[in-house]
Amino acid sequence: SDECFRMSGDEFIVVSLGLSETPFEQFVKDFMAVNNKNEIPFAAIGYCWAISTANLNFMVNEPEPSMYRDKNEFYDQFPQFER
Repeated sequence: SDECFRMSGDEFIVVSLGLSETPFEQFVKDFMAVNNKNEIPFAAIGYCWAISTANLNFMVNEPEPSMYRDKNEFYDQFPQFER
């Protein structure tokens, strides 16, 4: 029951309801492994797990710093691509 939403530009959020923390963490690790197998990664990734959606604003904003760190590491590794 995953849903994917476009937040802005090239930023998307995936909402997975009913997924406990351990399977969620494994899903993220698997996704990151697939992403990193590519010669050039196709996504910068930030993520957040919460027991409920009561504070959706927190859940949307919490992963943003790690996504930007991931994006900055990409540009450090591949300077030929422009921001």
